[in-house]
Amino acid sequence: MAPEVTRWFYEMGEGGLVDFPALMKEIGPAYGQALRSSLPNLVAQLDAELAARDADRGPEPELRKPRPGGPLSGLQPLVIVG
Repeated sequence: MAPEVTRWFYEMGEGGLVDFPALMKEIGPAYGQALRSSLPNLVAQLDAELAARDADRGPEPELRKPRPGGPLSGLQPLVIVG
């Protein structure tokens, strides 16, 4: 399959177990193409799952406010500036 690659895997102690640069040079283009061709289907599956979760979700409860005299009572409300 890759005659120019002399060795994919190495024994322990010889610089690691896999020659990743050589491996990725050989399989990277095909792997990238497989991901790109599957991406629309994956995005559709994720969108459907998110929609199902949103449809089944109830309203979130209000956050509790610090009690007067409690350890957090001196903190001012957080202001988000956009």
